[in-house]
Amino acid sequence: MFRSIRWRLLATHLVVILLALSFLGVHLARDAETRYLAQVQMGLLAQARLFAVHLRDAVATRDQARIQAELEVAQLPGNPQVIIIDRDQSVMASRPTVPEARLQQHVGREGVLLALRGQESAGAGQAGGVPVVFGAVPIRAGRAGAGEMVIGAVYLVLPLVELAEQLRHIRVLGAWTILVTILWAALVSLLLAGRLAGPMQEMRAATGRMAAGDLAARVRVRTADELGDLARSLNYMAA
Repeated sequence: MFRSIRWRLLATHLVVILLALSFLGVHLARDAETRYLAQVQMGLLAQARLFAVHLRDAVATRDQARIQAELEVAQLPGNPQVIIIDRDQSVMASRPTVPEARLQQHVGREGVLLALRGQESAGAGQAGGVPVVFGAVPIRAGRAGAGEMVIGAVYLVLPLVELAEQLRHIRVLGAWTILVTILWAALVSLLLAGRLAGPMQEMRAATGRMAAGDLAARVRVRTADELGDLARSLNYMAA
């Protein structure tokens, strides 16, 4: 079958289109993942900053009951886990309340340690074997400047379940797009290949008849391109 120029042209077109669409699909999926992660991290940092300001006095006075109460009533998009940590790396409150052993897995993270040193941080990684995205913000007390000191940190962590679902949707949509595009490309390529291969097959048949002595054989001139010039040349040679 692939000895025919029609099928060779079709296969060439489809391979080129498939490679281009595959590259584009992978690039778009990675770009969507990067953008989504960045948006989630910015959102977590914004929420953490609000907690850092709102709970500053309670953390300074070590009012754990008030901190826990504030966490319970807070409305948070995505419902991330919130952990309030004092400057000694002890957990003061959390939402939702989880066993202390699981909380300590978060306390040792680099993001929390940076926040306790006065630096905001956000990123993605693993927590207890689960992929997560996190944001950490220091809690400061005192006046801005020389009198300001870090008294704790707000740490927000969100499992990447939603991201995985978004990426799955993007991959499925991309796969269907590639499939439909390939089907349309196959149809168009088959028509184009037929327009090229048809006149060539007709010329091959005509030249066979001419070689057999039928000089009355003629080729129909269908186009004004190189194939048309070749058909006119064959007709002139036969004449």
